[in-house]
Amino acid sequence: MAGVIFIALIFFIGRVEMYSQNANVEFCKSLVGKEGYIITSGFKSYVPLFYSKRQPNNNPNSSDIGYLTWEEVDNDVYIIGKKHLEEYWQGVYTVEQIGDKNGFIFFKRKRNN
Repeated sequence: MAGVIFIALIFFIGRVEMYSQNANVEFCKSLVGKEGYIITSGFKSYVPLFYSKRQPNNNPNSSDIGYLTWEEVDNDVYIIGKKHLEEYWQGVYTVEQIGDKNGFIFFKRKRNN
Protein backbone atom coordinates (compact mmCIF):
# COMPACT_ATOMS: atom_id res chain seq x y z
CA MET A 1 0.00 0.00 0.00
CA ALA A 2 2.82 2.44 0.82
CA GLY A 3 4.41 1.77 -2.57
CA VAL A 4 1.15 2.52 -4.39
CA ILE A 5 0.76 5.79 -2.50
CA PHE A 6 4.37 6.77 -3.24
CA ILE A 7 3.97 6.07 -6.97
CA ALA A 8 0.64 7.93 -7.06
CA LEU A 9 2.29 10.96 -5.47
CA ILE A 10 5.06 10.95 -8.05
CA PHE A 11 2.59 11.00 -10.95
CA PHE A 12 -0.13 13.25 -9.53
CA ILE A 13 1.57 15.85 -7.33
CA GLY A 14 2.51 18.04 -10.32
CA ARG A 15 -1.08 18.06 -11.51
CA VAL A 16 -2.35 19.24 -8.14
CA GLU A 17 -0.08 22.29 -8.32
CA MET A 18 -1.18 22.87 -11.92
CA TYR A 19 -4.84 23.03 -10.92
CA SER A 20 -4.45 24.91 -7.66
CA GLN A 21 -1.69 27.51 -8.20
CA ASN A 22 -0.67 27.60 -11.87
CA ALA A 23 -2.43 30.87 -12.74
CA ASN A 24 -0.84 32.55 -9.73
CA VAL A 25 2.61 31.20 -10.66
CA GLU A 26 2.29 32.31 -14.31
CA PHE A 27 1.24 35.83 -13.29
CA CYS A 28 4.17 36.18 -10.89
CA LYS A 29 6.64 34.88 -13.46
CA SER A 30 5.35 37.54 -15.88
CA LEU A 31 6.39 40.21 -13.35
CA VAL A 32 10.05 39.18 -13.18
CA GLY A 33 12.18 42.24 -13.91
CA LYS A 34 9.32 44.72 -13.39
CA GLU A 35 9.50 47.07 -10.45
CA GLY A 36 6.57 47.23 -8.09
CA TYR A 37 4.88 45.66 -5.13
CA ILE A 38 3.06 42.33 -5.28
CA ILE A 39 0.53 41.49 -2.59
CA THR A 40 -2.08 38.83 -2.08
CA SER A 41 -5.60 39.47 -0.87
CA GLY A 42 -7.70 36.88 0.92
CA PHE A 43 -4.96 34.26 1.19
CA LYS A 44 -1.29 33.89 2.03
CA SER A 45 1.22 32.50 -0.44
CA TYR A 46 4.95 32.20 -1.04
CA VAL A 47 4.37 32.35 -4.81
CA PRO A 48 4.74 36.15 -5.27
CA LEU A 49 8.05 36.19 -3.39
CA PHE A 50 9.56 33.12 -5.00
CA TYR A 51 8.40 33.21 -8.61
CA SER A 52 8.67 36.97 -9.15
CA LYS A 53 12.23 36.88 -7.76
CA ARG A 54 11.60 39.92 -5.59
CA GLN A 55 14.21 41.22 -3.21
CA PRO A 56 13.23 42.47 0.26
CA ASN A 57 11.93 46.03 0.17
CA ASN A 58 13.11 48.81 2.50
CA ASN A 59 9.67 50.42 2.60
CA PRO A 60 8.08 49.48 5.97
CA ASN A 61 4.62 49.77 4.38
CA SER A 62 5.38 47.39 1.50
CA SER A 63 3.05 44.72 2.89
CA ASP A 64 0.32 47.04 4.20
CA ILE A 65 -2.66 46.54 1.90
CA GLY A 66 -4.30 49.77 3.07
CA TYR A 67 -1.22 51.82 2.26
CA LEU A 68 -0.68 50.13 -1.10
CA THR A 69 -4.34 50.56 -2.08
CA TRP A 70 -5.10 54.12 -0.96
CA GLU A 71 -1.92 56.08 -0.24
CA GLU A 72 0.58 57.59 -2.66
CA VAL A 73 3.01 54.88 -3.79
CA ASP A 74 6.33 55.07 -5.57
CA ASN A 75 5.89 51.90 -7.69
CA ASP A 76 3.07 50.01 -9.34
CA VAL A 77 1.12 47.65 -7.08
CA TYR A 78 -0.03 44.24 -8.29
CA ILE A 79 -2.77 42.56 -6.29
CA ILE A 80 -3.55 38.86 -6.54
CA GLY A 81 -6.88 37.86 -5.06
CA LYS A 82 -9.23 34.93 -5.00
CA LYS A 83 -12.18 35.09 -7.37
CA HIS A 84 -14.70 35.48 -4.51
CA LEU A 85 -13.14 38.91 -3.75
CA GLU A 86 -13.71 40.23 -7.26
CA GLU A 87 -16.72 42.35 -6.32
CA TYR A 88 -14.82 43.97 -3.45
CA TRP A 89 -11.81 44.92 -5.58
CA GLN A 90 -13.93 46.18 -8.44
CA GLY A 91 -15.40 48.66 -5.97
CA VAL A 92 -11.96 50.09 -5.21
CA TYR A 93 -11.50 52.96 -7.66
CA THR A 94 -7.70 53.11 -7.32
CA VAL A 95 -7.14 49.70 -8.94
CA GLU A 96 -7.97 48.24 -12.33
CA GLN A 97 -8.52 44.61 -13.17
CA ILE A 98 -5.88 43.23 -15.52
CA GLY A 99 -6.96 39.59 -15.66
CA ASP A 100 -8.46 36.53 -14.07
CA LYS A 101 -7.78 32.83 -14.42
CA ASN A 102 -8.53 29.60 -12.57
CA GLY A 103 -10.07 31.20 -9.50
CA PHE A 104 -7.55 34.03 -9.21
CA ILE A 105 -8.14 37.66 -10.13
CA PHE A 106 -5.36 40.14 -10.84
CA PHE A 107 -5.41 43.90 -10.32
CA LYS A 108 -2.93 46.71 -10.86
CA ARG A 109 -2.64 50.09 -9.23
CA LYS A 110 -0.44 52.53 -11.07
CA ARG A 111 2.09 54.51 -9.13
CA ASN A 112 1.55 58.17 -8.37
CA ASN A 113 3.62 60.50 -10.50
